[in-house]
Amino acid sequence: MKKSLLSVISVLYLAIVACFTFYWANNFQKYVHFKGDEFGMCVEFIIPLTYAFFILAQLNVRRAHFVILLFLPVIIAIASFFLGILILLVTGMSGTPAQTIYLYCSVYSLASFLFIKMVWTSKEGKISSNR
Repeated sequence: MKKSLLSVISVLYLAIVACFTFYWANNFQKYVHFKGDEFGMCVEFIIPLTYAFFILAQLNVRRAHFVILLFLPVIIAIASFFLGILILLVTGMSGTPAQTIYLYCSVYSLASFLFIKMVWTSKEGKISSNR
């Protein structure tokens, strides 16, 4: 039951991020008036959403260490930023704001999804605890 609840929470998180990504990449011009704010506002939406996602997983499924819960979204944000830059350089994409939003949100949500699966479904208890 709890694993299926984690799957439901994960799918809901990915759906919210996907909807936001498509909306924001196509409509950021209506809300942003300075260069670079489109990415900043994207991060300001994604990180609190990820905290809410992790807290839901923490409360409903299995308890992980509280420090992991606090630092993991920030670590994922930093890693996603550098991985996005690497992908831009390797693929030769021009890096328009819409491409940057699509790329960053995709990498960030995928990393969050993978970490939630690793941390909250760890069977050996190395990362999470069974409180």
